[in-house]
Amino acid sequence: MAASSRHGTKIIAALAISAVLLGGCAAAPSPSATTGALQVDPTASRAALPAALKSVNYYVKTSSNVHLRKSNTSASASMGLIPRGASVKATAVAVNGWYKVSYKGKSGYISSAHAKKTDAAKGSSFETSAVLGKRSKLSAAYKPKLGKLPNSNQKLRTDAAAAFKELNAAAKGKGIRLKVVSGYRSYDSQKAELAKYTKLYGAQYARKVVALPGLSEHQTGLSIDLGAASGLCQERTCFAKTKEGRWLAANSHRYGFILRYPNGMEKITGFNFEPWHYRYVGTSVARTMKTKKIATLEQFNKKN
Repeated sequence: MAASSRHGTKIIAALAISAVLLGGCAAAPSPSATTGALQVDPTASRAALPAALKSVNYYVKTSSNVHLRKSNTSASASMGLIPRGASVKATAVAVNGWYKVSYKGKSGYISSAHAKKTDAAKGSSFETSAVLGKRSKLSAAYKPKLGKLPNSNQKLRTDAAAAFKELNAAAKGKGIRLKVVSGYRSYDSQKAELAKYTKLYGAQYARKVVALPGLSEHQTGLSIDLGAASGLCQERTCFAKTKEGRWLAANSHRYGFILRYPNGMEKITGFNFEPWHYRYVGTSVARTMKTKKIATLEQFNKKN
């Protein structure tokens, strides 16, 4: 190569690097077949770098069909499409606004431009399979849209109420007569319930059988306490051995309900065995838990 050509190549390469360092303010010359100069695209370089992540624990709802990607950039490969309106569990959020989510057994990333956080504390719809905790505590003002339950003055969230009507009708068809003991409870009602049990049995026992205000699944409108119409073993562990208790344990999943606090799972759920306490999670989750023999909602969410 001639000396003049080598000199020209060095100048062009230096200009290209300067353009990158200045954020692209100066235009770098186009590569030439005679000079062989290399032009760098700073935008493409930055897009390829994954952003730092911060751990979270909540659900996001998609506002449009969105690709589940292998990393938190639009340049990464798609692992499938998540449909509009889907609620997915977010486990981390990136500084560039991407969520790390879990969807149908796959872990990947979606853009926050196509998904928004489901915030129970602000009164939005509480995810049916979510577990209340420090990061998903309900506010005193939270109240879902409620539907009345058959032969009762109790209520549940509208979707849970509709499902319970089907469950109750099916039970009647088998000669099972159920009684609704408790449904939705407001924040203030839960506060009063906790105070009552604390006065009767002491704070230590009360915390094992009554949730703190804002952490009660009854406030979500998705939990229901059931008993036999006869009143036999009402809110006692012996309810599990009644024909009503046995029927519920065997069939509630068909209608989207699960036994929320099973026997022997106190260390996982934080509550004593309550064979009368059922939680609406939807038929898909309830049937999956039954088929795969997943005992608690905590264990289900850990696997999904």
